[in-house]
Amino acid sequence: MMKRFYRGVILLLLFTSCAGTKTFNGRADLHGAVYDVKSRPVPNCVILLDGKEKALTDINGRFVLYGLQSAAYTIEACSSYCERYTREFKFSNETQYVLITLIDNETLYDLVEDALEKKDYDLADKTIKRLFAVNKNNPNAIMQKKEELAMYG
Repeated sequence: MMKRFYRGVILLLLFTSCAGTKTFNGRADLHGAVYDVKSRPVPNCVILLDGKEKALTDINGRFVLYGLQSAAYTIEACSSYCERYTREFKFSNETQYVLITLIDNETLYDLVEDALEKKDYDLADKTIKRLFAVNKNNPNAIMQKKEELAMYG
């Protein structure tokens, strides 16, 4: 009688533990959101995996990529008004979430102004170069550079 009871319990435990386990078949979904450093969503941000465009963020800065091969990737986020983001990424389960924070032009302008006020011209110059990296034809970055040059003299 006790043997039957223990067999029943073991079978029940085995059955319930297997029924609740979802098999990870090597495919995975990536859910993500892109925000700037001021916690504002970054819409229309291009998401690349290993250099290939895969998604565009919605108005709330969110994106989803379904059915990706579970592997290591280089994930990039590109926006017309934020610094480029690049990181290595590897799936740890079949549904992965990633939060990407980008530094926007406005923050970079603030950093330039702070550096100029402190007369830290090297930092100002490096930050202006970061602004040019976001947009080479950025008129505000050009004005910042002229202001910096005027302060040197």
